[in-house]
This record gives sequence, structure tokens and C-alpha cells, in this order.
Amino acid sequence: MLLIPISYAESACVDSQQQSSNIVVLVTDGEFFEESYNAFKAEFIGHKRVSNNTLIKNTTIKKMLVTQQHQEYKALESIFTGTTPPKLVVIIGNEAANFYTNSKRYYTNRNPNIHKSPVYIFGSLYADELVSLIGNAAGMRYEIPAVTSITLLRALMHNNVNSVGIIYRVWAQEFVRRNEGYLQQEGVKLNTIQVANGTPNDIDRSIRLALKALFQQQVDAIFIVNDNILLNPQTLANAWLPILSNQYIPVIVNVPNLVAADLDFGLLSVYPTAKKLGYQAAEIVFEIINNNWDVSVVDVQEPISSTVKFNKKLAVKNQIEFNKDIMVELDLVVD
Repeated sequence: MLLIPISYAESACVDSQQQSSNIVVLVTDGEFFEESYNAFKAEFIGHKRVSNNTLIKNTTIKKMLVTQQHQEYKALESIFTGTTPPKLVVIIGNEAANFYTNSKRYYTNRNPNIHKSPVYIFGSLYADELVSLIGNAAGMRYEIPAVTSITLLRALMHNNVNSVGIIYRVWAQEFVRRNEGYLQQEGVKLNTIQVANGTPNDIDRSIRLALKALFQQQVDAIFIVNDNILLNPQTLANAWLPILSNQYIPVIVNVPNLVAADLDFGLLSVYPTAKKLGYQAAEIVFEIINNNWDVSVVDVQEPISSTVKFNKKLAVKNQIEFNKDIMVELDLVVD
């Protein structure tokens, strides 16, 4: 896993009179993650006001904002070597997760007997892998299950989606396997092609070959995993768009800005809502607190809420018939 070098900035505690905090929250810099944190904090404070649980009422939260500038492992020294380590570390976003993992490795190399506070992760890609890597951890996946968006597309297209192609790298194989099982129950076949790691030019070529193979298999749609190696400005320009411009079929993406009026690419996007991720995470943390800070009582979970964006303009341009009654119920429609 690539570990991104980052720095930190620190904010005041929710309860500033406390010298130490039960929960330390590492927040990746960015509007989405800040919104998730604010929702988490608001839900938490509101719950404390009405709770009869002493553990919850006595819990304090300390936020640390993580940016991409440079590493300062000393920022997390109190978590690993302090006299009063947190009862729980909450991590929001991959940059914060990378910083925590780097820092933990640094302090472990200096002293194998560091504190190992339980960790809860959300708003991060690869949540399952991060939970396994960090240990004594639980989390919530960022990715909306593919079955959710594929079955929605199927309903939108009058049930004319029976097979879907998916191109992925090895890290996503568990995500693909899990959704393949779900889709079998829905009567949808998932045609999968794994792309090997390589140079940017190698990746471009692999995507082009994979797309051509999926067209030969006559898939009805393509689902694109949220992977910035497979999906970035270069791969869009050199691989995805050149192939799809000659033979467009519906494309499902998890990134809403790829469903746009000026981009002939994403037809449908189903993605998590920042606030609702924060609310859901807070509820799970309450459960952890109620079980004496034991993260093993919760599994890695799926987000329960999402936002749907549909590119009506692209559907009309490519003469894709869609169910207008379902479309009017969607969150966002691009005309």
C-alpha cells in the first residue's frame, strides 16, 4: 500500500476542560471529510445530552486535521507512547489512515510495546484491507456495493441489464467477489477482467484491451471501481473515452463529477453522502463505547445511505431508453 507523506494541524477538544481525550479523530483535509466529521461530532454531542450511559457522557473528542504537506510523526506521539492514550482512534479518509499507519510503524520500530488503542475507520477506500493491516480495528466501507447501483440501472433501463462488465486491480478482488455473489441472486452476470499493475501507458493499454473484450462479451453496462490508477485524467483521455466514443454502453461510476453534461462518460453514479456517513459512524461508535471500547463487537459494514446522480442528457444522446417514473425519484438528474 502506498503511504502518503502528510502533516497535521490540531483543533480544540469538544470538551476543552479535559486534559486528555477518550476519542482522537484523525480527519483527512477536504470538504467531504470535514463534513463527515462535523456530522459525527454533532450526532455524538446530541447523543451525550440524552444518554444515561456514563461512558458516553464522560467521553471527549479531539480532532486532528491531516494534510498532504509533510510527515510529523511527533503529532501522534501521545497516541502511541503517552501516559493516557485514547480509548479509541477514529480515522476519516485514506490520507489520515496512511498517516496513522506510517506513524504506528515508526513508533513500533522504536518500541514494540507501544499503546495500541482500538481504531475505527470510515470514509476510506480499502476499509477491509486497512482494518486487517492496522489490527484491533473495525470500520465502514466507503464504496457503495456494486449490486446497489447495478440493480438501480436495471430498473431504470426497463430490466434490460443482464450482464455487467467490471475492470479492476488486485486490491478490489474481494469487492468483486462479494458483489458477484449478490448479483447472481439478482439474475445479473458479472463479467470480470483483472488488470495488472504497470506503468501509466501499460494501464492505458490494459483498459483498452479489457473494454474491447467486454464489448465482445456483449455486456449491457460497465461498472468502474473507485480506483485512481484505473480512473484518472490520463486513462480517461487515452483509454476510456476513445473506446466508449465509438461504441457507448451505460457506465456506472462512484465519482459524481464523472456524471456531467459536458462529459460523455458516466450515466449513473451512486455514492455515499458525507453527513450520513458521519451519522452512521457515530452510531457504530456508540455501540463500541457501550461494549467497553471493544471494536470486535462490530463488523466492517456497508454505508446505509447514498446519493444517486443520473445523466439524462447522455441517455438521450445515445438513445438509451429509461424509466421516467424512476428517474424523477432520483436525487440529481443532469439535463
